[in-house]
Amino acid sequence: MLSVIMKYIIILSLLSTNLLYGATNENINVAIEKYFTKLKGSCVPYLIEVIKDGAKPVKIAAIRRLGNLKSQKAIKVLTAVMCYVWDPDKYEQNFLSKKSMAPDFDEDVRAEAALSLGKIGDKKSLPLIGNTLLSDRNSKVKQYCAKALGLLRDKDGIKYLQKAIKYELALDKTKIDNDVVREAVKALGSIGDKEAFFILIEVTQSNKLKYETKKEALKSLEKIKWE
Repeated sequence: MLSVIMKYIIILSLLSTNLLYGATNENINVAIEKYFTKLKGSCVPYLIEVIKDGAKPVKIAAIRRLGNLKSQKAIKVLTAVMCYVWDPDKYEQNFLSKKSMAPDFDEDVRAEAALSLGKIGDKKSLPLIGNTLLSDRNSKVKQYCAKALGLLRDKDGIKYLQKAIKYELALDKTKIDNDVVREAVKALGSIGDKEAFFILIEVTQSNKLKYETKKEALKSLEKIKWE
């Protein structure tokens, strides 16, 4: 009986240690994020190096800071990270000389890179963000690409957002990614151009989409600027 109790005590102590370790790491990552928000323009080369070699939370914090700094120097590396999966040649050209050196950029890192490109606001990034929206198969990456196009507020982004929505609408109802459609619809509202009128109307009338998605389309219709 005593041995069984001891086993439970050991298991519980191990669990509590793991939970404490996780909580401690989380606190450190929050502190790192807060510290990065204080860094100024001279930190850009260092943040770029961190993206290449750092742990995932540090990569994400660095990418966010580069976006908030609107660093033009970071555009190539952010583009490379965003395109890492669907366009490895772009990654190699812009970031590393050897593919064997490539780190593992997961969807969270790639999505954050897309959003930071939108924050920087260089219109030259638009085609690559748009093509990532259409080519990447990860939902989060696609959502953040749509958000980035909304941040750019450029009429040229409409064609990519329309294609992304039409792709989803062509799928069976059970396979449609409402989150992607919703972010694309919001982005169209941010752009506010009348070219988005018909696709937004189509979204409101689709029986395949969730009510929340159609509601966002209505909001975006209200944002269209009629002259």
